[in-house]
Amino acid sequence: ASTQKSVAGIVDQVIGADFVVTGYGFQPFASGVADAIANTPGVTTTAVVKQAPIRAPGTGDTLATGVDPASIQKALSLDVPEGSLNDLDDGKVALDTDTAAEIGAGIGTVIEVLSVAGPVDLDVVAVYEAAGGFTGYVVNLPTAKDLGASDQDSLVYVVTAPDADTGSVQSDIERALGDYPNVQVLDQSEFKGSISDQIGQLLTFLFALLVLAVLIALLGIVNTLALSVFERTREIGLLRAVGMSRQGIRRTIVVEAFLIAVFGAVLGMAVGVGFGALLQRILAAEGIEEFAVNGPQLLLFLVLAAVGGVLAAVWPAWRAARLRILDAIAAE
Repeated sequence: ASTQKSVAGIVDQVIGADFVVTGYGFQPFASGVADAIANTPGVTTTAVVKQAPIRAPGTGDTLATGVDPASIQKALSLDVPEGSLNDLDDGKVALDTDTAAEIGAGIGTVIEVLSVAGPVDLDVVAVYEAAGGFTGYVVNLPTAKDLGASDQDSLVYVVTAPDADTGSVQSDIERALGDYPNVQVLDQSEFKGSISDQIGQLLTFLFALLVLAVLIALLGIVNTLALSVFERTREIGLLRAVGMSRQGIRRTIVVEAFLIAVFGAVLGMAVGVGFGALLQRILAAEGIEEFAVNGPQLLLFLVLAAVGGVLAAVWPAWRAARLRILDAIAAE
C-alpha cells in the first residue's frame, strides 16, 4: 500500500506529460516510436529516455539515464537546487542529491565511470532531487550513446497542445503506432495502474507465502486444541456430569479456537504494520516516501483468521463432545 501510494504521488507531482509510452513489461522498444509520435497532430513535445549500463563510484553497477534536457523539463517537474539541466551538454552529468552526497560530488566535480566503451570522464553540472525512477546519473542523449546506450528507447513522455483533445490525440497516437505492437500508450492514471500491476505480481508471490503460513498456523491450532482436549478429558467428563450438553462442550472448544486465531491475527497485524512502517522509512530514499495501511485488507484477513480458527476447531470439538462421561471421569 505504501509503494502504490508513493508511486501515485510521484506520478501526480512529477510527471507533467499527458502520456507515457512504454514497452509491455517496461521493455525497451524501437526508436521509430518516438518519430511516429512526434508527427502526430496535437503533440508538441516527445521526451525520449534511454539507458546505458555503467559502473560508477559509490553505486557500482547502475544505469545512466539519457535524455534531451529541453524536452525532459517540459515533461517532468524536476527540482534542481544546484546548477541547471540546461547545461547538460556532451560529457556532462547531473546527479541526484543522495548520489552526490554519497560520493562527495558537486558542481564542477569530474567523475570517471566505466562504460562498455571504456572509462569516461563526466563533469557534474547539476544536482537534482530524485523523483521516483528518475534518479542517479543523468546525461544527454549523445553522451548516453557514447556510454553504450542502444538504439532502443526505454520511455517516451508525450506532451500535447493545451487546446488539444487528449482522448483524440491518444487515439491518433495508437493508430500511428500500429506497426509497433510491443508498446502501449498510457495516460497518467493508466501509467499508475501499470506500475501497480507490476507491484501486484510481487504481492501475488507474497500472498502465496501467506497462505502457506496460515495453513501451518491452522494446523497448529488443531494440534493445540486436540492436545488440550486430551489433557482435559476428566474436566470435560465432570462438566458433562454436572449438566453441560454436548453442544456446550463443542461451543467451548470453538470459542477457544476463535480467541486463539483472532489474538494471533491481531498480534501479527500489529507486528506486520510496525515492520512495514520501518521498511518504508528505510526505502524512503528509493522513492517510497508515503506510508499507507490497507485497512479493508487487514479487516478481511482478520475475518478470514477468525473463520479459519473456527474451522480448525471442528475436529477437536467433535472429539471432545463424543467423550463418554464415565470413561472421561475415570481418565488419569
